[in-house]
Amino acid sequence: MDSIALTRALPDADFAHSAPFRIEAEVGAVIEDGRRVVLADATGRAMADWRDLEAPKPGDRIRAEGVTSVNRWGDRLLSVRTFSVVRSAPPPAPTPANLGDIDDPELNLRQVSVEGLVEDVFEDETDRRWIYIVLNSAGRRTYLTIPKSRISQDMAASLTDSRVSASGTCIQESFGHRPYLGTHVSIADGSDIRIVAPAGDPFAVRPLYELRGHRRESIAQSGRRRAAGVVKAVWSPSEFMLATTSGPPCVVSLAAGRRPPAPGASVEATGYPQTDFFSLRLVGGDWRNAAPPQAWRPEEPVMATAKTLFVDRHGNLSLKPACHGRTYLVRGRVRRIDGVGREFAEMTVEIDGADLAFNDGGTGAFDDLRPGSVVEAAGVCVLLAGTWDARTPFPHARGYVFVLRSRSDLRMVALPPWWTPGRFLAVICALLAGIAGVLVWNRALNHIIERRSRQLLKEQVAVVEAKLRVGERTRLSIELHDALSQNLAAVAFQVAAARGATSEGTPAAGALDTAARMLLSCRTELRRCLWDLRGGALEESSVSDAIRATITPACDEAEVDVRFAVPRKRLSDTTAHSILCIVRELATNAVRHGGARRIAVSGNVEGGRLVFSVQDDGAGFDPGKCGGPDTGHFGLDGVRRRVERLGGVFSIAAGLGGGMCATVSLPVHEREAANRAKESPS
Repeated sequence: MDSIALTRALPDADFAHSAPFRIEAEVGAVIEDGRRVVLADATGRAMADWRDLEAPKPGDRIRAEGVTSVNRWGDRLLSVRTFSVVRSAPPPAPTPANLGDIDDPELNLRQVSVEGLVEDVFEDETDRRWIYIVLNSAGRRTYLTIPKSRISQDMAASLTDSRVSASGTCIQESFGHRPYLGTHVSIADGSDIRIVAPAGDPFAVRPLYELRGHRRESIAQSGRRRAAGVVKAVWSPSEFMLATTSGPPCVVSLAAGRRPPAPGASVEATGYPQTDFFSLRLVGGDWRNAAPPQAWRPEEPVMATAKTLFVDRHGNLSLKPACHGRTYLVRGRVRRIDGVGREFAEMTVEIDGADLAFNDGGTGAFDDLRPGSVVEAAGVCVLLAGTWDARTPFPHARGYVFVLRSRSDLRMVALPPWWTPGRFLAVICALLAGIAGVLVWNRALNHIIERRSRQLLKEQVAVVEAKLRVGERTRLSIELHDALSQNLAAVAFQVAAARGATSEGTPAAGALDTAARMLLSCRTELRRCLWDLRGGALEESSVSDAIRATITPACDEAEVDVRFAVPRKRLSDTTAHSILCIVRELATNAVRHGGARRIAVSGNVEGGRLVFSVQDDGAGFDPGKCGGPDTGHFGLDGVRRRVERLGGVFSIAAGLGGGMCATVSLPVHEREAANRAKESPS
């Protein structure tokens, strides 16, 4: 079984890495609504985390197991995972303690009872679940903390200015989100607070300025005091300056929940006196309206310079306590404005090279002000300094703040110049941005021009190449017409003459008839080649337009419908010419032999192959009974041979009286198509 002393003595590294423990200890206290439990044995005391378990009762002896842990605030805790009660006993009696001895290490994590005067009661503004009670005894202050759910609002409100006795756990270590709170007493329930002497009339106390000449310790121990006068300045939701006829101005810091009076109001204030070694002030205060003092007269502001405020009679730079509470008028340029739109705004005014802080006193005088303006501002000077208590060796002065009494205390002398450094910088940035934009635009234009120029050059080269190809084909067609075409015509005349001299029914007559048909087919095919060479169908950018231009002359009055969804740049000239020849032969046969009135051509790329078909509404025929070259019919046989040379497949489906549908499937040569696409204009 481990001991608490041994567990707490673990090195930080072991503690943070969840070292296991198993201890037997007594429950000294249950605090924070059961989330924390104080465990004690013969070797010491420790704070344990009980967040996920039902807390035991104070006085119980338990066996607990768990692991060590360090929370997000760095607190070393024993995180209990499981426990069992060995025996139950009454809770330990609290140890009486004076607030002056509350830091004694022997009291840490023990139940103590303390007594003192409640100076203030307020909610924790960072965690609304907690109530803080400021307890004062013989000038020594400490805090009592209690969950808000454990004390009624009426009881909390009745504690201020009461003398109370409270029992709770003295905590000297740092726990939670306020690690520097210091020694305090954690109260488990409102029933642990007992009012010894109820609060009386807070204003039925002795005057504040009876304490002039007293030592700082006696001032802190004097109890509640009062002061009457006129509110001279208000610079926060909880502080104001009271100008009195019986002494220098007094700063009043109000208790939580109280709002300051309006500037110029006659009030009586009460609170606990403190000093900053320059003046007296009241903290935890309250106020009520009072009759105006008879000898009171409004103070006229005195024109001030930086030397007036910051240079002493020996010529040294220093703060002057004599300025505290006096009203000064300064003239300078506004450097900065903060908090416009909030209840209390601030501005910085430069005079003679020194910066002065001004507070609008809740008047909203800075709402329409702009930095750079020249202003005249009158304000009550407040010397900012810390207050003394037993734990503050020396309260230092931090500077001045000048508080406006009304909107009339601020007068605009000159508007800020239009040509400010900020605007000059904005203009420079705009010009640089414009120049950068022009450079980017010029670069983009140059890029567009270069790209368009390359495109135009490619188009011009393509046009020249097309003209050269057309000229070469024209030359070839003329030579073929003048040579081969005329020779074929002469041969045809000779065959016709021989046929005329041959008797009907003889083998020679049949052979001559076949030769005549073959010559006719050759002459027809030659005419088509000559037409292709002279025509411009291959130069069309659309395959559909090229097909339409090729078959329309051969289809007489038949309606032609072409839907060829294949880009021209994907086809080489050889493939395109073959497609035109195949389609023309099929369309011509449909019109000539089938009497078709409508020709439909369609094509697409499917699965890496070019598939196209020619369909007609003609009389149709039986493909099995179609004549071949031996009978002088070369059309379908020529189409089939052309398709085979291209590595394709040709099929035909036809029926008597049902028209014809011829289908061709060709492989797509991607390399050849890619080269043509690269050479063609984009």
